[in-house]
Amino acid sequence: MTEETPQKPRGQRVFFALWPDDETRRAILEAAAPLVPASGGTPVNAENLHLTLRFIGNADAGLMMRLRRGAEQVRGKPFSFELDRCGFWPQPQVLWLGCSSTPPELLRLVVGLNTALGTEGVLVETRPFRPHVTLARHASHAPGTDSIEPISWRAGSFSLLASESQEDGVRYRVLDTWQLDKR
Repeated sequence: MTEETPQKPRGQRVFFALWPDDETRRAILEAAAPLVPASGGTPVNAENLHLTLRFIGNADAGLMMRLRRGAEQVRGKPFSFELDRCGFWPQPQVLWLGCSSTPPELLRLVVGLNTALGTEGVLVETRPFRPHVTLARHASHAPGTDSIEPISWRAGSFSLLASESQEDGVRYRVLDTWQLDKR
């Protein structure tokens, strides 16, 4: 009897997200400064801050082509929204910033992306969309407040990102970006 060697997943780990501009990223970091230490968590690297629209997972070349074709089909206009609350999920020990009310434009973008990906044969996401920016992982408790000074975020595009493991941790790299105002 021979023991099989586990197969390493092929392709790269990818997801669609809103990627903040420098000003928005600075505002998120400023809001996070007192919250992360109070949660006991490990801060997310500043360059990795994002708002996930749709997690995909491992993608080979064929799936990457379908993801890009699907993203090309997405229609939308730029929109603004506010991150105005802080939250903590005990499982998976995550401290986050989110919206007290999900803006309809953001929901339309997510539904449009899921619909377009579905036409390309990508499984439709069935979990509820919970817009958030992860501030810290391995957090042990809520920071003691759920309100923050609202952070305005102008979304004019969405991106496909790759998650890449490096010696000093995971880094996210933008692979492609689609403008919302081009149609």
